[in-house]
Parts: sequence; C-alpha cells; structure tokens
Amino acid sequence: MKKDGTPDKRYNASTKKNDASVTGQMKSAEGKAKANANKAAAKIKKEKPSNEKAPKKKDKATGMYKGKVVYTGPRGGEYYINSNGNKTYISD
Repeated sequence: MKKDGTPDKRYNASTKKNDASVTGQMKSAEGKAKANANKAAAKIKKEKPSNEKAPKKKDKATGMYKGKVVYTGPRGGEYYINSNGNKTYISD
C-alpha cells in the first residue's frame, strides 16, 4: 500500500507468493549451510593436529666477537646480541 492508502501497482499478489517461496528456500538453504558448518566444526574439534611444531631449541654459544658472546643459529648463521638487544649477524 502507498502512503495515501491506495494499492501499489508494482507489488501484486503473485509476487507476494513468489517472495514467500523464495524466502522459504533461502531459510532452508541457510539451515543446511549452518548444519554443515556445525558438522565440520565438530569434526575438527575431534581430530587432534598431527603436524605439531617441534620444540624450539636454544642457539649455541660458540665464541666471542668484540667482547660479545657469539651464538650459532639453527641454520648456521653466527650472530651476537648488540647493546639494543638486537641480533647482529657476523659476515664471513
């Protein structure tokens, strides 16, 4: 209905029925999607992760450089900790 009380010609009874059926279809599709999501979430919760990360190993102290302790990282890089607390790598 329009503001003045007359019927709106753009909106008729057949459209109203179609809207209801489309809305019903959308609701059922949403319900199915939620159910599938819930099943997937439950399956994920049941499974334990098999690819756990290995525990981190501390770097080895291997010597001295300019009065600082030199560490060797897991991939072979050598560095020391500077006065700011950052790693400073030693080039060969």
